[in-house]
Formats: sequence, structure tokens, C-alpha cells
Amino acid sequence: MEFNELFKSFKEAFNNSYNQQIQNQNPNQNWNQNQNWNQNSAQNPMNQAVEQLNWEYNQSLQTLNTLDVNLAEHSLINAKNAIRFLEANLTPTEFLPYKIMFKQIDVTVHFVKSISLFNEERFQKALESLHQAEEICDKALDAFKSLHPSFKTNPNFNYMLPILQNYFYYFDLMLDGNKLLIETEIAKSENKFVDEHQVFIQIAEGFKKVNSIHFEQDYMNLGMMFTKKINLFARQLEIKAERLEEKRKKIQFMQPHDKKVFIVHGHNHMILNELETMLRDTFHLDPVILTKKSDNGNTIIEKFEHYAKDCAFAFVIVTPDDAVENNGKQYFQGRPNVLFELGWFCGRFGRNKVRILKQRNTELPSDLNGLVNINFQDSLQEVFQRIYLDLVDGGILEK
Repeated sequence: MEFNELFKSFKEAFNNSYNQQIQNQNPNQNWNQNQNWNQNSAQNPMNQAVEQLNWEYNQSLQTLNTLDVNLAEHSLINAKNAIRFLEANLTPTEFLPYKIMFKQIDVTVHFVKSISLFNEERFQKALESLHQAEEICDKALDAFKSLHPSFKTNPNFNYMLPILQNYFYYFDLMLDGNKLLIETEIAKSENKFVDEHQVFIQIAEGFKKVNSIHFEQDYMNLGMMFTKKINLFARQLEIKAERLEEKRKKIQFMQPHDKKVFIVHGHNHMILNELETMLRDTFHLDPVILTKKSDNGNTIIEKFEHYAKDCAFAFVIVTPDDAVENNGKQYFQGRPNVLFELGWFCGRFGRNKVRILKQRNTELPSDLNGLVNINFQDSLQEVFQRIYLDLVDGGILEK
């Protein structure tokens, strides 16, 4: 689930609603999204600093759409110049709204960086950036509690501050969800078990906390609009969780990357060569025989997994190689490696992509009785048609 997609919709909604409000109330307001900041404009330094901060604020909103880290950082640098000037020339009470606006730019930079790092699969760095964004966001929300009541009636701030506050409320919720998503990816990269079903449910429940937020002085109904958006996003996560739950009820097998056919075999090399020739020369397939492949310094199991993972079907030749005595009864069965590799393929691709070619006078463990056997006496030519039809049914050959 792409969290920046939701922020893109937030940003577009903000711009549309905000610009409409400006047109209705004060078309000449400096907060107009489309007004470019001009460094050479004949204004006093205070107005220039305010206008620059406004411009960089809008630039930072753009980066939520483009995910342009360089532009976000450039806006932050320019905003720092303006904020330093304002801090030096205003009282702490007068300066506080601009400080809050600057924190929005700062938190946006860290969020955009985290998305970029996430896309590069640099999950630890992405998580660090989110933690920084969360810290800034928390400080900004605390700063709202210190605002002087007069700002609520000040025409320069009375509609801007609720928008900013709403933004931080939503950002706080989105940061929590995104952190959980990244922590999940980190756990998966470390081969740890992750209950993705529970993760989606937990993120959705976090998003629904927006329904308990009261948006004071929400002149443009952004609170209602954002609440609908985030509830929709939560529902999408719940649907995804429901689908995962449905998949849990079914056994999921790995999808093959190729149409190669693996041959598992024991000591009977005459039958092995017969099957290899049949697959290669008659059916024009690419048989894979482990003993004929280079190991490249790998262990036997590493070598097996390397070549087996690219195959889509496996024939398991079970011949009477080992004599076994059990409870006074003697019989013959296949080699242990044959039975192991048989189980590996059944678990990876499913029983319908595995066929046992069992020679006469060979026993199989009772646990394997449910698998399909192709029984032959002395030669695979006896079961040629069965082999052909099984390759067709397995999607390896066309009929």
C-alpha cells in the first residue's frame, strides 16, 4: 500500500480548497499557491521573509507529490534563512505561528526522504528519517497549545492555523502507519515471521483514530474531507487483510520461473539416461540433472536449491537401490536423497507438478501413498504416453 498516494490526494485537496477559499475571501492574500516569490520585489525585509516562508511552504507541499528530495531540502534551506530573520525581529509570541509553519516544511522533508529511502530498500535509514519526522510533528502539535488566543481572530492567521493543525494531526497518524510498514519490511528482510494480516489491521485501526479528532475553526471543512480520505484508506487496508485471510485457507505454492524439468534419481543410470533422452530429444525440453551441473563452491543442498528453483516440473525416479529390513521383513526402496528431493518439490510446487516413476519391486514409505505413481517394469517406454500426458497436464507441453 503506497502511503505517498494518500498524501498526494491530501495535497491536491488542500490546494483546491485553499485556493477557492482565498478567491472567496481575499484574492490578494500573500498565501496564494500560484504566486511566485520574487527576491527583488520592493518590499520591506519583514514582508520578504514572510513571503519567502510562504513560498517554501507551498514548494514543500509539491514534493509530497513529486517525492523530489533535492527540492524538499532546497526549500528547507531557504525557509531557514527566512525563519532566522523572523525569529530575530519578532517577539516569541509573534514568531510562534511562523515557527509552526517551518516545522511543517521540516517534517515534510523527512517524510519525503523516508519514502525515497524506502523505495531504495534502505529500510533502516527510512525508519530513522520517520522517527525524526515524528519528533518534529509532536513538537509542532505541542506548539499549538502555546499559541496566544488572539491568533484565532487575527485575519492573517485565523484560517491558516487550523489548516496547519489538521495537517499535523493527519501527518502524525500517517507516520505511525508508515513506521509500522517499514518495520514490517525490516523484519521480512531478516527472514523473521511477519503476520501481514495483523499489520494491515493495526494500521487501519490507527487511521481510524482520526474519527476522535475535533477540528476547531475548520473553515474549509478540510477536517471532514481528510477524515473521509483516511477512513477510505483504512477500509482499503482492511480489505487487503481480508484477502490475506482468505489466502491463508489455501495452500500457496511457488510459481516457477522456467519450463525446465528436474530429474531426481538414484543409482539406476540406465533409466536416468533414458528419461533424459526422452525429455531432450523427443519433447525438446531442458532436463536438469544435478550430478551433471557444476557446484561453484556450493554445498550439495545449496547446489540443489540453486538449480531446482528454476524448474517447473520434476520426475522422481524411484528404483530398488537400498535394502531395508523392518520387523523381520526385507524390501527395497529408493535412496534417502531421492525421498528428500521428492518432498522438497511437493512442498514448493505442489503434488500436481511432481511425478514418481517407480520401478517394480520398490517400496515407498506409507506417508507417500497419496502421490501419483507411474509404475514401470524395465523401461520408461512402457509408460511413454503417461509421461507425455502428465507433461501436458502440468503445462510443460502443449497437446
